[in-house]
Amino acid sequence: MIGLAFDTLKYSKRLREVGVPEPQAEVQAELLAETLVGLLEERLATKNDLSEFRRDNDVCFTSSDTKMDNGFKAVDTKMDNGFEAINTKIDHGFKAADTKMDNGFEAINTKMDNGFKAADTKMDNGFEAANAKMDNGFEAANAKMDNGFIAANTKMDDGFKAANIKMDDGFKAANTKMDDGFKAANIKMDDGFKAADTKMDNGFKDVDAKFIALETKMETKMDNGFKDVDARFIALETKMDHGFKAADTKMLDTIKWTAGMFIAQTALIIGAIFTVMRMNHSSLQEMRLQAPQAQEMRMSAPATTPPAVPSSAPPSR
Repeated sequence: MIGLAFDTLKYSKRLREVGVPEPQAEVQAELLAETLVGLLEERLATKNDLSEFRRDNDVCFTSSDTKMDNGFKAVDTKMDNGFEAINTKIDHGFKAADTKMDNGFEAINTKMDNGFKAADTKMDNGFEAANAKMDNGFEAANAKMDNGFIAANTKMDDGFKAANIKMDDGFKAANTKMDDGFKAANIKMDDGFKAADTKMDNGFKDVDAKFIALETKMETKMDNGFKDVDARFIALETKMDHGFKAADTKMLDTIKWTAGMFIAQTALIIGAIFTVMRMNHSSLQEMRLQAPQAQEMRMSAPATTPPAVPSSAPPSR
């Protein structure tokens, strides 16, 4: 029995280093070791065999050499066939692995493509639904704002009309009362200018008090009205800011501009009203001061025409 030292571990390690899988390298090393051991045990002669052969037949060296050459050639042929079979098996293994990997990658790519298509479809549907919902929300908001502005304009127009009617009635009553007062004053001036002066002083004091009270009342009422309007506009602006943060900035600018124009116009109107009232009050005071100088003249009622208050409403949206 021949003890052949063939390092299968070293051989399989060399195969793994050149890219052969570990199980295949180990099998190939074991097959090669078995093949070599089998061939050498069957074909190789031991020293005892050679000694015996020399003793028995020294003349057969030539035939023995030939036989050994043939044996080595057969071993080489068998090893070449074995290596060729192993390489063929390795090639088939790599081809099968490549095919399996290609199929796996193709399946993965197909699955990924289908997943991305499904995701794109779902995202497109989601964006379409979101856009439709936003459009409906903006349309409803615009309709609500339009209705609000129309109602506000109508209410303001009615308020200005009522104010104009009330002021016209007030000025007519004041003119009538002044005419009556001047007629009575002319009748009583003949009896005595002192009594007339006293009565006129008392009358003008009462008128002054009434004008001051009326002016204070109107200022208080206008201030409260403006505070209420400001509070409503602030609440409306706050609500719109919270509800439409993503809306167009131009809409908010338009609403702010409209509110500003309304407040400015209202302030101009109220300022004009106060100016007319102060002018009338100043005219009455001048008349009171000039009354004692006209003792030889009959007093005639001045033709006081109430100023026309412009009935203007803020521009509609």
